[in-house]
Amino acid sequence: MTGIIIGFLVANYLPTNNQQVQPEQATKSEEISKLDLELQFEYSKTFVSEAEAISILSTIRTFEIYQAKRDGKEVLNMFTAPSSDKEQQGYNFLTGKDLTQPTSLRMYGTAGLDFKLNWYYVIDITKKADVYVVLVKELRTARDNSTPDYFASIDDLIFELVKISPSEYKIDKYYYRKDRLETVSNLTKKYNGFY
Repeated sequence: MTGIIIGFLVANYLPTNNQQVQPEQATKSEEISKLDLELQFEYSKTFVSEAEAISILSTIRTFEIYQAKRDGKEVLNMFTAPSSDKEQQGYNFLTGKDLTQPTSLRMYGTAGLDFKLNWYYVIDITKKADVYVVLVKELRTARDNSTPDYFASIDDLIFELVKISPSEYKIDKYYYRKDRLETVSNLTKKYNGFY
């Protein structure tokens, strides 16, 4: 049954050769709530109050909408500050600050980072000590650099959120449930979900 549902979702959200995916059509001036990316499924929660869950869902929704708009600056503003040299190197790479003459963000414009978010849904929210762990499934489409064809991937990603105030959360880490750290050099878990 899951295969049928995923097949339906991919068929309806993966562009054909005749369709152009133009993420630039979503402008910053649009209301965040106008992008319909979130699939509504029941999710589980453990050691999380209803009020916390609502705020966490709002944080994830805002992040995913910025992803769909390919607004790397706003996406990265939702993270806690890098806390190690390796995290700072990861941040500098995504922002292009590691270049001799930085011109723009690498996010959404460099091979391996150039994807479009099509939809997501939350599977689980669990509080572990002072960290809120959120499991999310995302469908992304991207182009292979060698051909004009698009491909899709459906992946489980994990957000680790920290509470900043009673209703505000920051993303501390964003990574694949199935660890890909070995495949990308100089990659920290903090930003692993962008690759």
